[in-house]
Amino acid sequence: MKILLAAISLLVSFNACAQPTTKQFDQAPATEKEMFNGFLFGVGSAYLIANQALISKGLAPFYCQPASEELGYKQYQDFLKAEIKAEKQLQNKWFYENTPIAYALLQHLEKAFPCK
Repeated sequence: MKILLAAISLLVSFNACAQPTTKQFDQAPATEKEMFNGFLFGVGSAYLIANQALISKGLAPFYCQPASEELGYKQYQDFLKAEIKAEKQLQNKWFYENTPIAYALLQHLEKAFPCK
């Protein structure tokens, strides 16, 4: 699990220039945040599929979303906003300016739906 997470982290960091950052998302006017909807939904769907693949191989998932909770781009946007707010409160400037929104979303999913 840790190796897989490290590999994903490396891939995310190497492709950071191709992905919108938390700063770009945060500073986008409300009218432009719409363009993030498809991206966030795609990333969220990919994480859900990755979780299912991990579980099917007997490995621990990244997060444990309740079956009764459906997530869409609106929830992913809210999660991303919450993660940005938390990092701002920690005064984590590097995170804010450089982190791809895909990684920030994963961080929040892990916090929101921890596995027990």
